Formats: sequence, structure tokens, C-alpha cells
Amino acid sequence: MRLTKQTLPKEYLIPAGIAYHLNGGSTRGKWTSQRVNKMLEVMKYQQRHYWQWEPTIQGQQFADFSSRDLKWSPEVINLILQQQPQQLRLAV
Repeated sequence: MRLTKQTLPKEYLIPAGIAYHLNGGSTRGKWTSQRVNKMLEVMKYQQRHYWQWEPTIQGQQFADFSSRDLKWSPEVINLILQQQPQQLRLAV
């Protein structure tokens, strides 16, 4: 499944918001904020700096790090989905 630009939210999202959209608009599902954070780390978009996440150089184009909470462009939803094997994408 791929979310189209028309269905993507317009505001930057925290990982819980990304998980909500990856779960098809539900708070229940396979995606959690922890899983989103881990996926963004695997994709090399963020890294841990002590106890807090910070964007990498690669991730800065998608990140809003002007506040304490790191927020992400809705575009990362499709980027995460592209990283999933075909059978997982169909389940989402």
C-alpha cells in the first residue's frame, strides 16, 4: 500500500503520528512509535544522541528539529513503506 500525496497529512508528524497513518488510521496495529523510530534509524535518517533522537545529514531534508520533539515530513510514510517487503506492504 502506498499513501498518495492527496491522503498524506500536511503537517510534520511525531513517530506516533506516522505509526497511526501506517496502521491505516488506527492506533492499533503492527506499527508503533518505537518501530517507526527503529525504521528511521535503519534507513539512516536519525540517530540517538544520548537519550534523544536527532536527524542525520540524510534525514535533515525530511525533519523538523526546531522543537524538542523531532518531527518528520509526511513523505517519510511512503519512504518507510518502500522499505518493507511486498507481503508486509499489502498487510498495512
